[in-house]
Amino acid sequence: MRGNIIGCQLYFFISLTNVFFAFGQTSTKNDATYLWFDQIVGLENTALVDGVEYEEEHRVINEKTKFFKSGDFLDGTVSYKNQSYFGLQLKYDLYENDVLVRLPNRIGGTTLRLTKDEIQDFAIDGHAFIAIANKDVEGVSFSGFYEKLFKGAHLALYTKYQKNALERRDKKNLYYEFNDGESKHLIKYRTKFYRIEGKKDLVELFPEYKREIRAHYKRNKTKKKRRTGFFMSSLVNLIDNMLLASEK
Repeated sequence: MRGNIIGCQLYFFISLTNVFFAFGQTSTKNDATYLWFDQIVGLENTALVDGVEYEEEHRVINEKTKFFKSGDFLDGTVSYKNQSYFGLQLKYDLYENDVLVRLPNRIGGTTLRLTKDEIQDFAIDGHAFIAIANKDVEGVSFSGFYEKLFKGAHLALYTKYQKNALERRDKKNLYYEFNDGESKHLIKYRTKFYRIEGKKDLVELFPEYKREIRAHYKRNKTKKKRRTGFFMSSLVNLIDNMLLASEK
């Protein structure tokens, strides 16, 4: 009798999996369907639990944390080992470049650090990130997770954020403050990625728009303005519109 019950359960699981993947091959991704699958199968039966249990190494006593947006867990999704998971609680550690996931209480409620090389993309608090490796970027010596800040007809802008650690001590304890570091920008143009460190790189890539690029920098003279995602997004949007107009 017990063997029959186990056999039925296994058959149900295999059938459910086959239906799920058949659906995925004939339709666009549907968040509700993936979430329903995770709830039925259980996250404890997926590759998501293959991460390493996370232990915090940096004591922080103020709001200057190493995490993206907030030191709290935020709503998110992740594609991990080529499988998508929805309805998760995530943190993105900008200092260590780690993605953390909090498991539900029913499977321990612990926090796991996902294996970087197994993450294809993730979203946290509405911000979408993709993994870009050295081999994907011609002439670029760094890799990591980049937020897609802009997508136009010809150009896409990807930005990698960083945090710098500062040690602080009081009479008894060591703690840390994390400040924003310099962001790294990549432009995708004609299927290739290009590193953009400043005005010179853009002018070399788009010499025909040298005057417009220089004018954009002139309108935003301070370095503080130039470090913002809005500055780069608006500049790449400007170039994308000029490329589009040149086709007409």
